[in-house]
Amino acid sequence: MDDPLAHDAHVGWENTASQQTDVILFWFCAETVQPIVPYKLGFHAARSDAVLVVGLRPRYERRRDVVAQLAHARPNITVLDSLPATVRAAAASRS
Repeated sequence: MDDPLAHDAHVGWENTASQQTDVILFWFCAETVQPIVPYKLGFHAARSDAVLVVGLRPRYERRRDVVAQLAHARPNITVLDSLPATVRAAAASRS
């Protein structure tokens, strides 16, 4: 975002909204590394008050890192391999 004020407002909105939800879905595509998303995943993995659903494309560049870190932070999470499966798991966790 070119406008620093708009960017800061957006980041603030994201942080507030994500802390008010009880299910958080992360999807890591293979087309980009998404440098801020692993940071956000780590933040939410440390929370105990939200269900975390994580999916990674098999070819995601940092896949091993994400899987290994989650194995330590949240060993009960199964990392999924497709976006449809990740969305279904998030929806099922709401039932």
